[in-house]
Amino acid sequence: MLATGATLGSGSVAGCFGRSGASWDGFVQLKALRGIREGEPDVDLVRVSIRDRDDNVGTRTTDEYETFFDDPSQPTVDEETHSRLERAVSGSLRYVLGICQEDPQASTEVSCRNTRTTRESFNRVQVFDGVEAELSDDGFDVLESEPPSEPRTPDWA
Repeated sequence: MLATGATLGSGSVAGCFGRSGASWDGFVQLKALRGIREGEPDVDLVRVSIRDRDDNVGTRTTDEYETFFDDPSQPTVDEETHSRLERAVSGSLRYVLGICQEDPQASTEVSCRNTRTTRESFNRVQVFDGVEAELSDDGFDVLESEPPSEPRTPDWA
């Protein structure tokens, strides 16, 4: 069952948990696209995340890549944009999702895991969406998604 009304304010955020092949039923708290260059630090091209317990959302883009996204607060990347971004960074891209769920070991805590994903799974969800995903050695595979029951407004800090 998808959790679409989740909030970080209901408990503390604990460390990552989960094992390969595990099912994650929770909500998206982070969505990022990173540029990877051999021998250089990774760079966030776009990053949208829940910033605090009041559910404020922060969106960051690297200036030179901002024009690649129609709406940086809800980024999606089609095949053509993916190719253009790879050429622009002179390297490869890594899609990342952060998913939080209630920790089955502690009823008041939420545990989150940030890991790579496919472009298709990245495009299926936005921050705050309820998701059911499978965690494997290759990262998250989003099986189902559902927008939150209440619309969220990004905080452009």
